[in-house]
Amino acid sequence: MTSLRAIADTDLIEVERGGVSYKATGAQLQDQLVQPYAVPYSARFTGNSGKAYLWQNTSGGNRKVTTISFWIKLHEAKGTGISDYGPGVLAIGDNNVGGNFGEIILDSANKLGVLMGSGGALYTRSATTKPVLNSWEHWCFQINTGVGGADSCKFYRNGTKIGTGALKNSFGDLSGTGSKSMNTAFNQAMSGTFNTYNQNAAVGNGNKAIQKGYVIGQGRLDASGYGFGWVDYINATFADFHLIDGQALAPTAFAHNVGGWKAKRYEGTYGTNGFHLTFEVSGNPGKDFSGRNNNFTKVGTINRSTGGPPAA
Repeated sequence: MTSLRAIADTDLIEVERGGVSYKATGAQLQDQLVQPYAVPYSARFTGNSGKAYLWQNTSGGNRKVTTISFWIKLHEAKGTGISDYGPGVLAIGDNNVGGNFGEIILDSANKLGVLMGSGGALYTRSATTKPVLNSWEHWCFQINTGVGGADSCKFYRNGTKIGTGALKNSFGDLSGTGSKSMNTAFNQAMSGTFNTYNQNAAVGNGNKAIQKGYVIGQGRLDASGYGFGWVDYINATFADFHLIDGQALAPTAFAHNVGGWKAKRYEGTYGTNGFHLTFEVSGNPGKDFSGRNNNFTKVGTINRSTGGPPAA
């Protein structure tokens, strides 16, 4: 008997039921066989008013290949600070130099972008479309510097690849894509804190201790050579948040098109720094369900919400 996995996604298969024949592609049948998956919980981050975030220290992992997948309902386009860059989704590192910093962040045009530190430079890309406010969207970021060039980082929004233009050196917007197979800051071993003189402090400027490991909900743009930076917090709700250390995965690993783009159960492995946040434990939104025990520590108030993105 031929298994479904041996059938090409585009092959047309005929199935008979009750004397009536039906035709479908392998991909369509596979979607129907996927076990039902519900996303009943999410986590509400309240931006600069609440200044809440999650953090964890990281170990040395695969710095060339990473996949980050999450559902987001953005409630505010940008933070209220003076920086051109707004609040962050996921950040790692201690500054913007020396290849020690990486981040998924809302840029000056309110589009999600990626900063990938490497070898003394900070390479950036931004999506061509903005998240729609107060609407669930699935975003998947596939980082694989082994391919080189612009495809070192690909963005997918609700399963559709978003064109992003060239990967560029953000210092002076210099042209260039970085060396092939360059190490990014993602999955670099990081622990402890660093200080930045926060230009976005509510009353005057003030020192802010920033976690070096993975941080969710807090964005920071640190001008290390000048001794100051900006810190912003995202105003959004997250659900079904994954990081896969060492694999470049398509968005179909986390969601599929079944009467619309919907969440599905991820069946793969996570790697050294990988995690899966379901936000289902009240009071402990940072509990990791990947089996890797890469739990996050909560700072501030992050409320669990019932109801998440569409799932099948």
